[in-house]
Amino acid sequence: MELIFANIDLILCALVILIAAVIFARRGQIQLLRELILSLSDTTAPAELYERLPSVTKMLVSSKTLSKIADEVKE
Repeated sequence: MELIFANIDLILCALVILIAAVIFARRGQIQLLRELILSLSDTTAPAELYERLPSVTKMLVSSKTLSKIADEVKE
């Protein structure tokens, strides 16, 4: 327990960096998905597209979010 309290600043800093990395990765994936949906136009349904996504993208973006992005892009 002493080790944790002695290095609390380092632990908190690492946690903040990890959270920031996840947020930026998610934003980047969403931007890539918007471009992908624009390029595919109406040929692929969001559910079908979601099944084709890499597992890392599926961890960062839900199918509901993908449907919202597709609706925004089509408008």
